[in-house]
Amino acid sequence: MHILKCHGQSSLDSELVPGFALNCVRAAQGMPTRVVNAKIACLDFNLQKHRMQMGVEIIVTDTKQVEEIRQREMDITREKIMRILETGAKVHYIPHE
Repeated sequence: MHILKCHGQSSLDSELVPGFALNCVRAAQGMPTRVVNAKIACLDFNLQKHRMQMGVEIIVTDTKQVEEIRQREMDITREKIMRILETGAKVHYIPHE
């Protein structure tokens, strides 16, 4: 058994939770505060827009190519999100670095 401490909370707010608890906050106020029978996806990467890695050099000869590269970066991020949604996960946990 582990104790998950939440600083700034009263001891009267404590409860025993069977299972596993994550100390996370909602990303938006409209998100639910409780999920029953959750299927959780633990991600070890962020879902921000994909960018080329440092040290990668791309030489373009046409401004249209720049827009194609930007579009591909957005498509990569969209593909990651779609794969996560296809798993049926209802909760996504990304550990802070």
